[in-house]
Amino acid sequence: MKSPIPLTGILMLTLSSAYGVVVTPSSINDGYFHDEVGSSYDYFDSTSTVNNASYMFWGTSDTLSYNRAFIQFSISGLAHLAGSTATLNIYIINSYLTGTTPDAGSIKHVSNASNANGNASQKLYGDVVVSTVAAGLSGWLSIDVTSYIESDLNNGYNYSCFSFEPNTTGDYSNRDAGFSFYTADSSNYKPYLVVPEPSTYAAMLGCGALALAALKRRKS
Repeated sequence: MKSPIPLTGILMLTLSSAYGVVVTPSSINDGYFHDEVGSSYDYFDSTSTVNNASYMFWGTSDTLSYNRAFIQFSISGLAHLAGSTATLNIYIINSYLTGTTPDAGSIKHVSNASNANGNASQKLYGDVVVSTVAAGLSGWLSIDVTSYIESDLNNGYNYSCFSFEPNTTGDYSNRDAGFSFYTADSSNYKPYLVVPEPSTYAAMLGCGALALAALKRRKS
């Protein structure tokens, strides 16, 4: 009787494809900008443990304020994705809205990051919506950003940049929407990217070859 097919190669293929490079930002790579319309009380915060993306409006121009958050992830030297998935992961502390605003806000990707230098205080605003953030959401939010990371790699950018912005639509007299999430300065729950590592591809190819060889031996 012929021996059963070894499962080692097939199992390793599954396990190895679950691993990748985890890219986390440093303090300089993330932060948020506080902008008060009609006031000089504007500042950039890169030391807080919490990133804020919020919009508050109470009826007069001098009480309108925005918080927009930014992260620049270093992708220099990373391998191309070759059909694998890249994810952006942030830990939402809270998200909220009032009035008729449809969601708490959005996460946007910066299509042209050619001038990104790794310092989030550049305030590079995203121009493509990657995902919206629902009101009432909390905990880990994992977002597929494969096409955006691959585009950045194809363009030779050193950083992949995202902005986190509140939803400013809704009732003019009752707008209050936004979300908060942990930053690189937090001891836990740091934001991170997961992208495939070059060794993963080698393991996948090698293990696939082992599985095919086992099948061939069984047929002979």
